[in-house]
Amino acid sequence: MQVNWSLLAETILRNYTRQVYLATKNAGWDGRLDDDEQRVDVTSQWDMASSLLFAVTVITTIGGRS
Repeated sequence: MQVNWSLLAETILRNYTRQVYLATKNAGWDGRLDDDEQRVDVTSQWDMASSLLFAVTVITTIGGRS
């Protein structure tokens, strides 16, 4: 019997996505980083420029291997 790894990976990912969605919906996560009780109102360090630099770095690093 041959295992269809693509189907298995898709099923696992879909299940994980559903669990994250339900946990977020039930817990009411608002997007804040509250790992430290005193820093509940900390804003994310990601802005457009940082996000773009990160994305370009990842894409060129992964895509650069031939």
